[in-house]
Amino acid sequence: MDINYFLLLQKKYDEMIENINSIIDTCDDIGVLTDEFVLPQDKSLCTIFNSQVDKDFFIEKKKHILHLKNICKQYIQNACCHEFVEDFIDITPDKSQPVTYCKLCEYCPSSLSNFEHIYTKRG
Repeated sequence: MDINYFLLLQKKYDEMIENINSIIDTCDDIGVLTDEFVLPQDKSLCTIFNSQVDKDFFIEKKKHILHLKNICKQYIQNACCHEFVEDFIDITPDKSQPVTYCKLCEYCPSSLSNFEHIYTKRG
């Protein structure tokens, strides 16, 4: 199967995760509004006042999408004919750190995996 399919799919999963994060934040906003405007005795009358149920639903969906994204990532790392490049990443305005990554799939074999998100956000 073409690795480009999995690279595109991984980006689509990232978009879905961003959207779900926005929905989760909105559920929190609804919870704050509910606490502010709905009396405690009225909250039990209707499930519309229980934003935590909705939030939990979307958190579970996010976990599933992250799982699918990890499957794509594993396939990409195993199937890619890696072409590694040496580069530098800015840690602070005055300090840079060397990093090695694949220019095709952005796999980073170094111990700097916590900087991987910088490369996945590139255009």
